[in-house]
Amino acid sequence: LIDGAVEFNRANPGHRIVITNYSAMPGDADDRMRDDIISGKLPDIVIFSGYHQRWHEEYINQKLFCDLWEIIDADEDFDKSDLIAGVLRAGERDGRLYEFTVSYTLSVLAMRTSDAPADGWTLREYLDRVKSLDGCIPEGTGQNGLLYRMLCCSEEEFVDIRDGRCDFDSALFREVLESAKNCQTDVRSVLDDDETGIYEDDKNYVYAKGKVLAAVIESDSPGSVYRAAWRKFRGFDISLTGSPDTDGNGVILRPVTSFAIVNKSEVKPAAWEFIKSMLAHISGDNWGEFSCSRTVMNRIYDSLMKGTFTLDADTGKVTVVHGEPDSDSGRLLSYRITEADRDRMYELLDGAGTSMRTDSTLWSIISEDAGMYFAGAKTLDETVKMIQDRAGTYISEKS
Repeated sequence: LIDGAVEFNRANPGHRIVITNYSAMPGDADDRMRDDIISGKLPDIVIFSGYHQRWHEEYINQKLFCDLWEIIDADEDFDKSDLIAGVLRAGERDGRLYEFTVSYTLSVLAMRTSDAPADGWTLREYLDRVKSLDGCIPEGTGQNGLLYRMLCCSEEEFVDIRDGRCDFDSALFREVLESAKNCQTDVRSVLDDDETGIYEDDKNYVYAKGKVLAAVIESDSPGSVYRAAWRKFRGFDISLTGSPDTDGNGVILRPVTSFAIVNKSEVKPAAWEFIKSMLAHISGDNWGEFSCSRTVMNRIYDSLMKGTFTLDADTGKVTVVHGEPDSDSGRLLSYRITEADRDRMYELLDGAGTSMRTDSTLWSIISEDAGMYFAGAKTLDETVKMIQDRAGTYISEKS
């Protein structure tokens, strides 16, 4: 960032980038920046870095940032064709691009190819699959995690933001709650005594033995995604898919680094020029992490395809070698990443959309009331009514 600011200042004598690093100051960085913003000390550019930012959603709701689509569309010199569509949507809210995401983590479900849906699944299809499970659990997660996985990309089934309405008092939502409550979520419930002992020493045993349908994989690099999936299932015949989704593929992209331009800035064109100049620095410093640029992603895959990955089917250990692997053991499997793998990753990234993570208030309402239902403190009818009343009020006010 500092190198990029220095270069920008040298090349643009009419403007000067001055960096305020709140994380280097005493006290809570998020609170200090918010205090400055409330007092009217507005920056021109805000850079979000890291996985959490306490007041991030408040800034979006208060329309602190401008719509970057207007700036990008007006920039005839900017090549949008190199950008991955789903990554841009990670910074969208209601059709407006408030953040330009440059790096991110990918959240997907890994499954044996024979168990995976051909082209994503709707919430209805996911529920039907969960119902059909025999001696297996959906994912290695608890009730709350399973509920989130079902709802995170299916918000449109129950919420109409534009009209300010929601309908959680529906048969589908009731089935979601019942499924999350009644479905086995503790993998030990489907293991015998011998298997439980193995599981205590090897947590991935349950995936390799088909006791868990899907594994949630979250990573900041393609190579790590593959390694994690292969390691858990002890094989290479694994497919990546998303959560149930109303109109997308259910893949979730969580921004790690993103840029926003403040709406009241008087130098928006210069701010955008700086963001563009930073893309080159970020791309050049990439060490295999997910990028918003197809050029960078192609470079990552070119490197991945040069190696041969080996997998020990007994231990799950994954290594990469250049040249032919030394396969002394019959349990040592090998695989080379292909163009088809790269194409599939682009399908996942391009089809990714926003998720309920962009509205933590709505998720808090649902998870809080559902938690009482899971604990037996409220009936299903009482829970649905509470969620409908609270969410209805919130959605109406937000609209």
